[in-house]
Amino acid sequence: MAIEKHTNHHCCVIYGALPPETCRQQATFFNDQDNEFDVLVASDVVGMGLNLNIRRVIFYSLSKYNGDKIVLVPTSQVKQIVGRASRRGSRYPDGLTTTLHLEDLDYLIEDLKVMYHLLRFASTYSQNVPVNIAMGMPKGSARNDSELLDLETTHQVLSMYMWLSNHFKEETFPYVKKAEAMATDIADLLGQSLTKANWKLESRQVGKLKPQQKEDGYERPRSLIKLCEKYL
Repeated sequence: MAIEKHTNHHCCVIYGALPPETCRQQATFFNDQDNEFDVLVASDVVGMGLNLNIRRVIFYSLSKYNGDKIVLVPTSQVKQIVGRASRRGSRYPDGLTTTLHLEDLDYLIEDLKVMYHLLRFASTYSQNVPVNIAMGMPKGSARNDSELLDLETTHQVLSMYMWLSNHFKEETFPYVKKAEAMATDIADLLGQSLTKANWKLESRQVGKLKPQQKEDGYERPRSLIKLCEKYL
């Protein structure tokens, strides 16, 4: 495995084709702080049914083969995987996540934006003060995939605010009329964006950062860490 060959880390491995008892064994090895296994390499199956002491989740890719074609990993699944970091009962109180490839980072941020606003709503509610929307209205229809995703995410947050307003006291979520108006306007912008879309669909394979060639032939993709080191 490249990680063990080119670093001092030792890896456990979990993927869907492994027998359940083997997955549990690998999870036990990874959770044990007294052995040498400090990295877990896993497929998206890691998001389901395993208790793991994970501090940081790094996505190698946010695309996968669904049996027919390459598609983006669904938002719900991304959140499930990210949620492995700093789960309740974990020894790590604060979880971290990022992507290996820079071009995947925007998608990860958008996926987690809804989660951020939900936590903000919950925090404000716990303080017994009115929950504000605290979101601006987008300026216009989307001009690219990233802006389209931002419109979709904003609409999801507003829909969540309206749902909460129907299940809690009116004075707790007093801006529901504003949320409804914004959601209607954003739905219109989404319709305009899809109708008038004339930008080139962004392929996640186009513009990949060129791997760095090692002397022994091993190619390591340029990562966010390397990009940051350039400016330190």
